[in-house]
Amino acid sequence: MDGNNAYFVLYETVALDTVTSVPYLERLDNPTPWSRKIMPHHRNMVRSLCRVESSFGAAVAQVMLTVRFSPQAGARERLKKWLLEFLPSLPSRKGLVAAHLLIDAARTQLTAEQKIRGGDATADWVVLVNGYDTDAVAGMAVNELAQENLAAHGAAPGAIPRVYGLAYQLYSSREQ
Repeated sequence: MDGNNAYFVLYETVALDTVTSVPYLERLDNPTPWSRKIMPHHRNMVRSLCRVESSFGAAVAQVMLTVRFSPQAGARERLKKWLLEFLPSLPSRKGLVAAHLLIDAARTQLTAEQKIRGGDATADWVVLVNGYDTDAVAGMAVNELAQENLAAHGAAPGAIPRVYGLAYQLYSSREQ
């Protein structure tokens, strides 16, 4: 994995309103005493509200690659077209089970929790590649999803890849 003490948390909601509603933002603006105590230790956070542009594969395995990047000016559609042609093939590769393209959906106000942490970075676009073989998943970051290849298809410089191990999954017990 890329580093110790690094975490990737993914929340999936049915509607963007879930995490942009007044009650949710009020909770973030009024941290509990425990949150006020631990938030200063959460540094270099990236918090983005993204919509799922496309998903390929239906499984969840133990290793996740995240690649955060932005499109070059004027290259958004070219980059998206390439990703939507490339990503569908990944779940059929040995060691991989799923690939997803997430695109920034909304920016929220700076909350009290974010201020305590020193502010959070955001991601414009994120590719997630999930698999059961660490080498296969991590290899995507140095091959097809490497900075040079992304740039050749329209991504701006500065892509940030990270590999994470799965700690656990939590699902709602309610029927959707």
